[in-house]
Amino acid sequence: MEQLIFHDWLINYIKNVLKNKYKDIKANIGKKEFEYKGHYPDIILQSGGFTIGIVEVITKTKINNEEIERWKQLAMLDTKLILLIPEHLKKKIADILWKERLMEKVSIATYEIKLKGL
Repeated sequence: MEQLIFHDWLINYIKNVLKNKYKDIKANIGKKEFEYKGHYPDIILQSGGFTIGIVEVITKTKINNEEIERWKQLAMLDTKLILLIPEHLKKKIADILWKERLMEKVSIATYEIKLKGL
């Protein structure tokens, strides 16, 4: 439950960060509302009526065989797939992408949360 709350919070945060770069951002937060070619990625990035990319927000609990199969399906679509992953899992996920022959089809972006002064 906590991972889901964090996942949805992060989707909303990324949507707000990217709103100046992309004219239209659709985010599936907590429910499947926005579809792209039969799939419901976490974020759909659009500009000028074109889909520029789709983003999947990855948390530690989402790294499993089912999720990897989902990445494969999304990577086969005609737009860029961006995986937003925790910085500390970058090597692990990169290894998975190489093993599954997805590295050339997927872009990786990372996030890191730092608490200072506690």
